[in-house]
Amino acid sequence: MSTPISTPEDLAAQTEIEYGVLSHGSTWDFFKRSHSSLYSKMWQFMNSRTHVFVDTYDEGIQRVRNSNGKFALLIESPKNDFVNMRKPCDTMKVGRNLDVKGYGIAMPLGSPLRNRINAAIVQLTDSGELTRLENKWWVDECGYEAKESFRNAELTLNNIAGIFYILVLGLIVAIAVALFQFCYRTHSDQANSKVIRS
Repeated sequence: MSTPISTPEDLAAQTEIEYGVLSHGSTWDFFKRSHSSLYSKMWQFMNSRTHVFVDTYDEGIQRVRNSNGKFALLIESPKNDFVNMRKPCDTMKVGRNLDVKGYGIAMPLGSPLRNRINAAIVQLTDSGELTRLENKWWVDECGYEAKESFRNAELTLNNIAGIFYILVLGLIVAIAVALFQFCYRTHSDQANSKVIRS
């Protein structure tokens, strides 16, 4: 599956595919406050078309599904991953994350639970329990891992076989031309030597 958009730069450089965010959400706030020229340009594009802002994720996802590839919803990656793993399996994540955010558990300053909770999270991570819980609650209905591995697959011979075919063909043509030139020059030198002897 090839996509015309694979980076934020691709999205900002075109106007055919509209894109939007959840109105007054964290992604909306990220674009509004960004000092990056790229994200500011994207914010101006979205702000000039206020209909691209959606009130709920469900509304935005439905708009993506109904747009026939002409609308992209910029949402946080956990929500994006979750939606992509759900039937009808007709959405996908394109490109890298725009921003990296961590999630945490809020506690009062100086809480005695802080160290115990941190230790418990580390233990759950090390034992693989967090991964097991994620797999339990984020059931993959669409073969998401397979799609991700396909998109992120390393280059194989099948992916670049065409380049080798062109390279071999060019090499054969170059050898044929060199051989022809060698034969022509040899024949020409022999003809010249006969003329000089006579």
